[in-house]
Amino acid sequence: MVTSIATLLVCAVQQVEPSKPDRSGEAYLKEVFKDMGARRNLSCTVVRYEREHWDDVVAEQSWHELSLKEPGVFRVQYTDCGGDGYRMTCDGKTLVKDSLGDSVTLADKPSGFMLFANEFNFSVPNLFKLFDGEQALEKIVSKSDPIVVTDVGQGQRVVTFNGVQIGESRLTIREENGAKLVVRWDVDTSKSAASSGQQFFFRGMPLLSEVAIKWQTVKSFHKGTFDTTPPAGVTVIDNRKSKSSLQR
Repeated sequence: MVTSIATLLVCAVQQVEPSKPDRSGEAYLKEVFKDMGARRNLSCTVVRYEREHWDDVVAEQSWHELSLKEPGVFRVQYTDCGGDGYRMTCDGKTLVKDSLGDSVTLADKPSGFMLFANEFNFSVPNLFKLFDGEQALEKIVSKSDPIVVTDVGQGQRVVTFNGVQIGESRLTIREENGAKLVVRWDVDTSKSAASSGQQFFFRGMPLLSEVAIKWQTVKSFHKGTFDTTPPAGVTVIDNRKSKSSLQR
């Protein structure tokens, strides 16, 4: 009798399989990163909001204006609610980091927007990292947590997933000329990819919303938009591996 009961228990344990996470939205999310990575000749403004609770009424915390010609050729202007900011310009070879003070830093062209937060310690919207395309997906999206897509009406869909070192994320997407366009990224940084074994410390309130308030296709940019020549009279810190005649 004891042997029979033990056998039944073993069989019961063997029949109970752990539930697999719902990753039904994974293919759709890959299309989102692919479409965003294919964007060219655009101008957009992203406003970031921070809050303790989702129902808090808060004002804008920062503004991020991006001019993007192609990967590696861009200009980012950042301004926070206190009036401080920076400017980053890349001409496809050299990146100029200008904190709008008495010095600028030159660096080699980064491989993508992911590097700004990780290496340059500049505040760049998570939304901009989507322009890195599918290579960013591999670094951002947890490989073991759920990915779910929901149709919310008015031509928009929402994808929820766990962002490694970012937090529990919710992307709002709309279709534009057959391509998927992310217009909002909400993040709960207190739920940061626990399954990945990594921890992310966010300097601020735990809830972030990044909203694209302007998207515009640009036929041609103003002359000098991507000029990386340092301003006259400033100290130049040259961190490039190969020096050139840009330093003044």
